[in-house]
Order: sequence, then structure tokens, then C-alpha cells
Amino acid sequence: MAERTTPARIRHLPRVLYHWRAVAGSTARGVEAKPYAAAATRRAVAEHLARTQPDARLVDVDQRYRVQWPLPEPAPLASVIIATRDRLELVSRCVDAILRRTGYPQREVILLDNGSEQSDTRAWLQRIAGAPGVRVLARPGPFNFSALMNDGAAAARGDVLVFLNNDIEPLDAGWLDELVRQAWRPEIGAVGAKLLYPDRKVQHAGVAVAGDYVARHVGVGLADGSAGHGRRMTCVQAQSAVTGACLAMRRQVFDWVGGFDAEHLAVDFSDIDLCLKTQVAGYATLWTPYARLLHHESASRGPYLTEAKRERWQAEAAIMRARWGRRLDDDPWYSPNLAILPEQRTYDLAFPPRTGSRPGI
Repeated sequence: MAERTTPARIRHLPRVLYHWRAVAGSTARGVEAKPYAAAATRRAVAEHLARTQPDARLVDVDQRYRVQWPLPEPAPLASVIIATRDRLELVSRCVDAILRRTGYPQREVILLDNGSEQSDTRAWLQRIAGAPGVRVLARPGPFNFSALMNDGAAAARGDVLVFLNNDIEPLDAGWLDELVRQAWRPEIGAVGAKLLYPDRKVQHAGVAVAGDYVARHVGVGLADGSAGHGRRMTCVQAQSAVTGACLAMRRQVFDWVGGFDAEHLAVDFSDIDLCLKTQVAGYATLWTPYARLLHHESASRGPYLTEAKRERWQAEAAIMRARWGRRLDDDPWYSPNLAILPEQRTYDLAFPPRTGSRPGI
């Protein structure tokens, strides 16, 4: 059916339509009870790919499987764009992991120096600028994440842009390969990764829009190995947004939607806005668990809730609410039966129940 229609015509009705007894020998308790069902599922996916995308591979992973999407030959250049200001221990670890522990060979690193003052940082930036595939661009002035990322994109030579915080540390050699493979698909806009706190609990597994609060990360606090609600932590999936701390996008899409909004959204929500703009343009936003990175969150920005930062957050949240309106009240990829308030855990049942705004809900 999916091959003969469009994603916009496929809906999920957030109602209980079917009850299934969980008895001994039932797949309601675990798919291992009926291995032939899992085999049939794998066969259906393989046959679908053979008809629609014969260059894609179905790869077995931990009693599951994943689709490995093809890349053209030669593989596209990926431009990894990082803004930094001092905090040498963070940015040097980030860049070292990209240069030494990343398998994808077609890459360049663009460092935007936002006014580093410490002598050790300035010396390191001078040295690293001589490394193959690394450029350092001086961008002093007040911190404006959106403007810095737009400057990096303008200077980049790659067809895939990868925006990365300086407090990110890639864990797996295949992280960039996975992001590029997903971003290269013609129907995809933004692609985000699985980000973990240093204690290996989930910091980012995609973003759901959240009404007056604009947006929030889902899956926060789950263990790295947890399958999560409905095994969602193991599945590549559409989301309303992904964080700009690690976001990949084809240059063509980035330019088409106008990049980050540096004028109105300097720091907060510019990544959410970018993802929503790409969806209006007809591209999906994806989150993948097969790119894993550590996020030493806000380590380079310092404590979050200063008065100035609170005021900026409130101002930029107001811009998002005015710009996107009811789109923020009703996430198409997050059930209205599930909790969304900041004090609640995502994927818990909402209490009191909340009402969606989609027709028929």
C-alpha cells in the first residue's frame, strides 16, 4: 500500500482499535514466541526494497534489521561545521574524534572561532588549521549560533552539511556514514543522531513540538541500550525536529529553505524552525539510533538559567509560537495520548489526558 500512495495520505489514529491477549506463546509477549512472524516481516521489507530501492541493503543487527541506504560513487563530501570559543578541552576532543575515529573518508572540518581569547586555544587553532581537511575561520562578536552556522555553510565545499556542537564527541566510527546515507535520500531534509550524556543515558532521541513550551527532547534519561516505548529507540523514524547539536542536511535543502534564522532566532529554537521549514517544503525529518555521540550538554555555554538567557529564551519562544501557531500544539509523530509537559517523562501516558487538534481526534 505504501508504494502506491504518499506519506501525507497515511495517518495514525490515536485510538485503541484492537485488544490482544498476552498469553503464553503469543507475540504480544515477545516476537521470539513465533520466529516465523519475524522472518515474514524481514522478507516483506526485503521484497519492498527489491521493488523500490534495489541498491539498499537489509542488515541484521541484534536480532533485528536495519536498512542501509546507498551512496553515490564517489561518496559526497560532508562538511562538519563547528563553532567554538575557548574551552579547548571540549573542541579538541570533538575534532580529534572526527579526524582519528571517524570512518567516512570524504569529509572536511570547518571551525568557526567566535573570539577565543585563551592562549592555549589560539595556539591549538593555529596548529589544527594546518591539518588536512581542516579550516579555521575567525568569526568574533556576540554568540549567534544561527549566524555562525550560516557562515560555515557558506564557506563549506561539501554537498552534505553537518552542524555539530563543540561539546559533542562521536562514539562510533560509522556515525558520519549513517548521517550522510540518510541525508542523501531525496525525500529527507534534516537528520539527527542519538546523543548521550557522559553517563550513557539518552539526551536526545528526536524532538516533539510541545505547544507553549515549543519543543522538547524525547526519550531523555533512558539507558543507551534501552529499546524504549514500542522499541522506538531501535528504529529510524520521522520526528518533528532534531537538535542542531548534531544535524545533517543536504546543501540543496539548506539553501532552498534559507538556512537558520539568524535575525530572529540567534540561539534557541533555530534548529526546530529549520526542521519545520524543511517539512513545509516537502522533506521529512529523521532521527537515527545508528549514529551515536556523547553530548557534554551546555558545557561550553555555561549555566543556562541566567536572567539574560531566560529573557532570550522567552523572546525566541514567543517568535516560534507566533510563526508556527497550532503546528506546535499537535505533533504528527507523537501521540496526544502521551505526556509532553516538561515535568513529565516523554512516552508516559498523559495525565490528565490532552486533546489533539487533528480532525477526528
